[in-house]
Amino acid sequence: MTYQYLRFCVWSGVAFFFLFFVALVGAGFIPPPNPHLTGQELIAIVEQNRSGFRVGMMAGYLAAILLVPWSVGISYMMARIEGGNFPVMSFVAFGAGIANAVAFYLPFVFWSGAYYRLDRDPELVRLLSDLTWLEFVMLYAPFFLQTMAVAVVGLSDKSATPTFPRWFCFLSIWVSILVIPGGFAIFFEQGPFAWNGLIAFWVPVTVFTIYFAAFVPLLFKAIKRQESENPKR
Repeated sequence: MTYQYLRFCVWSGVAFFFLFFVALVGAGFIPPPNPHLTGQELIAIVEQNRSGFRVGMMAGYLAAILLVPWSVGISYMMARIEGGNFPVMSFVAFGAGIANAVAFYLPFVFWSGAYYRLDRDPELVRLLSDLTWLEFVMLYAPFFLQTMAVAVVGLSDKSATPTFPRWFCFLSIWVSILVIPGGFAIFFEQGPFAWNGLIAFWVPVTVFTIYFAAFVPLLFKAIKRQESENPKR
């Protein structure tokens, strides 16, 4: 059953990816709102799409929790590479994955609270919007830790058919670096580093998409190879 569970973990990652973007699109947050919008303007955006917003929030809650099995699957693969009784980097990746799940979950909690009552003081809505979008684009730290851990373990794999090829390990390193600029959103209200800007939002979203698209087939391929080598598990 191990291989079926592992496939479930990978499919959970696929489901997360699609549900997450469905949530943002459904809520009307792609593209993100301009940081200079007033509270009343933010309320108007949601008011015009109340049903889509609510469905988006529900989809976002579900998407975030799917990062838990996804992280378990990644960490399991890493542990096989590390070996031994205490695969340190695998635990690091798993812990970072759980932090990722929390970081992706919180924005939907805050957005739900901000727009639950549309007669709320617009300045409070704007405050919660600022809080949420800054948290959303500044969540690079746990993602950085997980992708770097994958790269380190992958590069240490000396087997004939490594689980994570060297090209993917270097991709992980580049992705780790390219999500960091989101952290600079705290310094900017406009331009490429603002939370709706090219560097703070669109570049991380693009590399995140590329990373997932590359990671999923590698994991399925590794599971299939393990199953052929140990069919009884």
